[in-house]
Amino acid sequence: MAVTIIERHKSRKHTASWSNPSIEFLLAAWGSMDEAEVYAAVIAYLPLTYSNLTLLIESVDGDPQGGGVWYYTAKYGVAKAGTQADGTPLEGVGGSGGPTTPPPLPATDEALGPEFSGDFSGGTIKLTKGYEIVSSEVAPSIIAGGDGPPDYGGAIGVNKDSVEGVEVASSQFSWQVTKKFAFVTRDYWLRLKDMVNTVNDAVWWGAGKREVRFDGPSIRISSNLEAEITFKFTEQTSEYDIVLGPDGDQFTIAEKLGWDYLDVGFGAGTSEGFKVEVPKYAFVHRVYRESDFNELEIG
Repeated sequence: MAVTIIERHKSRKHTASWSNPSIEFLLAAWGSMDEAEVYAAVIAYLPLTYSNLTLLIESVDGDPQGGGVWYYTAKYGVAKAGTQADGTPLEGVGGSGGPTTPPPLPATDEALGPEFSGDFSGGTIKLTKGYEIVSSEVAPSIIAGGDGPPDYGGAIGVNKDSVEGVEVASSQFSWQVTKKFAFVTRDYWLRLKDMVNTVNDAVWWGAGKREVRFDGPSIRISSNLEAEITFKFTEQTSEYDIVLGPDGDQFTIAEKLGWDYLDVGFGAGTSEGFKVEVPKYAFVHRVYRESDFNELEIG
């Protein structure tokens, strides 16, 4: 005899919530004394999703009423721990099974996902050379002598023996991504430890080589071994064709990639009758180790 299923009174009771919405189906089934057969019929009767919520199959509860009659309660809600948004299980990371396949990055005109957060507060760097001089003033005695202000080649804070420079805010962008995994191996965790404070060795997530620094992870592991890891990064813009030195003795630094450090050396020079310290040479230092950010296994 085929199993008959109907919805009971007060079925589809729902809870509206941003964080944990839910809907309950209340069913009655009869036509068989075989619990497995009835349960299979109930599962087949229920839609996989309802009102954009994922059915959690393990929440279907049966209550035998006797005489071959069964009551079932099926709850629809957001995906539980250990599953992705579509209800499929999470995979572990660092083991033989490989990482969870990440979603593709959104296009430039698409919304960023809920797993992404960022901070544009930036950081500070010390500049010994400004981008341009917007104004200058000199004493009347210098003007009377036919001289102008000395040309330091853009150097800031010049004194007799050194160039002091100035601390300014830099164009940094801090951001983080949170991912969930069914488990995390110790080998993977040690890999992350070795990658802290390294920069990307190739273009990664749309950023140029050596522009992204991995600031480290934070991890929370639940009692069922599921891990939630937040990966933190800071991005530094690259600079190109940096012109140094006073007029007539200028030189150009072709590129300073991301987190590389530009070290400008100053030497004695003369300008408008003054002895001055001016840029004479420069080094671009690689001050952070590179690593393959694909080994983070987050896309």
